[in-house]
Amino acid sequence: MTELLRRFLFGFGFIRSGFKLFRLVPGLKYLLVIPFILDIMLLVGGIAFGTDEIRFLVRKMSLMIFQDAASWPYQVFYYPMIVVLWIIFFVLYFYVVYLIASVLASPIYSVMAKRTLRFLESEEKRGGNLISTIALSARMLWVSFVRSLILLIVGLFLFVGSVVPGLNLVVAFIAFVLLAFDSADYALEARDLHLRERFHFLRRNLVEFLGMGACMSLTALVPGLMLVVMPFAVIGAAHVVFEVEKRNR
Repeated sequence: MTELLRRFLFGFGFIRSGFKLFRLVPGLKYLLVIPFILDIMLLVGGIAFGTDEIRFLVRKMSLMIFQDAASWPYQVFYYPMIVVLWIIFFVLYFYVVYLIASVLASPIYSVMAKRTLRFLESEEKRGGNLISTIALSARMLWVSFVRSLILLIVGLFLFVGSVVPGLNLVVAFIAFVLLAFDSADYALEARDLHLRERFHFLRRNLVEFLGMGACMSLTALVPGLMLVVMPFAVIGAAHVVFEVEKRNR
């Protein structure tokens, strides 16, 4: 029981370890700029566009029902409906932005994961060539695209399940565990693991991933925080992969 708790807590602290390694691994600071700019552009542009569209659609729908924009029934209907639709839009758009950002930034994340693994293994002694890094980045771009499509489909089923009382908390936690596994996929790709081997890695080390999922769920309490910590999650997940491999040798 103590060992399971230790493994859970190790997974739970993976973002914190990502922050620590970010300061130690050479070259990661410069790589962080690109995904950060992408996230900001997608968030600001999408929310600005979506807010205008929601306001237009609610106004049009309200006028079809009440006709008079100065009437009190119109006001009672209009503002609460904007709030409800904006919350729904923000939740769905945030998930879509996460998927888009993970695809566009996947070459950067793959390099960050590989550099972290090299640093942890002291691979400077064994070396690493630029060609292998470029090949990994190109491969991860395609893998991330396919993975994002799968996560989008899974996310739709999870969204449907989230409206069922009692089941919504379980469904939400499963989603966060999948996001944690997604952040570890860059390190697993650097290890040249096939899809079946990656899911075997997930099953074999489920305790760590449950801790990582619990940590990811806390970032969702602050809107947009998950996108900010995503690069550190990738670095921390590479650390988890390294430590788990070392333990299982």
